[in-house]
Amino acid sequence: MRESGRALADRPTFVAYTHAPELTNREEVIYYLSELYPPWARKARVRTSVLLYLFIDEQGSVQRTVVVESSGHGDFDDAAVEVAKQMAWTPALNRDRATPVWLMQEVTFAAGRPVVGGGTRLP
Repeated sequence: MRESGRALADRPTFVAYTHAPELTNREEVIYYLSELYPPWARKARVRTSVLLYLFIDEQGSVQRTVVVESSGHGDFDDAAVEVAKQMAWTPALNRDRATPVWLMQEVTFAAGRPVVGGGTRLP
């Protein structure tokens, strides 16, 4: 996990891969996300999103999160980070070798059903 003398996990960095990681526990994550939806926000039917960078290791575990775009409210940002820690991914592959990567992940809080999309490659 070293790149040019610094740790790859230090900051979001583009990493080449041929097969993107895939979220393997989406329903579990959505359930956990709905449990963390702040009660005051549910009552007010607030819909908001948090954009995160996730560092996913060679085993598909989230090792680090960085809030890229805040929801504007700490309760949502904190909940999104907690949810990200529960995400399980298939490892990214560069050809046939598992590789650690950074992905962008949007977490949307909605009164009906929260939304967790697939990760997006860093530009």
